[in-house]
Amino acid sequence: MKGQEKSEGVAIVLAVLVGLLGFYGVGHMYVGRIRRGLVILFLDWFISISGIVLIMMNEILGTGGLVLGIILLIGSFALWIWQIFDVRKVCREHNQSLHE
Repeated sequence: MKGQEKSEGVAIVLAVLVGLLGFYGVGHMYVGRIRRGLVILFLDWFISISGIVLIMMNEILGTGGLVLGIILLIGSFALWIWQIFDVRKVCREHNQSLHE
């Protein structure tokens, strides 16, 4: 059994909407790429929590901590955008492999 075809639209909606709630990678999990989805999820949590902690420790760490924290949060946003485009590609590859 090769698996089921997955809806590209559902995968993208999951990546966007559930991602807005802080759960990146859910679209990948929907497509069946569980490990990849979990790596994306935990990577984002690590980046986001680190960024928030650095920003909150601004008085102790100084401006460098604040800047690094902001850079990490921008990186988290970039990861969110990337995973939306990536899940589209992964879904297409998954569906194409079913028809080969």
